[in-house]
Amino acid sequence: MNLFPRTKRFIGNDKGASAIEFGFVAPILVAVVLAILDGGLLIYRTHEMRSAISSGSQYLLRGGSDEAVAKAVVLAAWGSEADTPTVDVASSCKCGDAAAICSALCPDEAAPRRYFNIDANAHFAGFLLNRSISAGEIIRVR
Repeated sequence: MNLFPRTKRFIGNDKGASAIEFGFVAPILVAVVLAILDGGLLIYRTHEMRSAISSGSQYLLRGGSDEAVAKAVVLAAWGSEADTPTVDVASSCKCGDAAAICSALCPDEAAPRRYFNIDANAHFAGFLLNRSISAGEIIRVR
């Protein structure tokens, strides 16, 4: 019986080897592509949030003082792609380093410095990433 030449031919046969190699490499390639897409989408959503906060800052810097309107400006500029967006706008005043009442003068008869704090949060759910993103800005208007 001549089994040895058949065994040599079977071991030496490389038909389908590239398909098997691709089967090993394909899941890794898919994971890398999904990770790149998730990273890019996360960067885009974070930039979109920061741009919306900047729109609210511009409203306040141009003389606006209503916190509810500033919040509405941020949400309108943010767009509808954000998942559960929240925006908080708060104002505060300081005389030197101490907190002060915005409607009263400081002890040195100067007007207190007025600050607005805009904080935004949203949930990001991508292909692989699932996390919360946030950004904030403090604006001195006076």
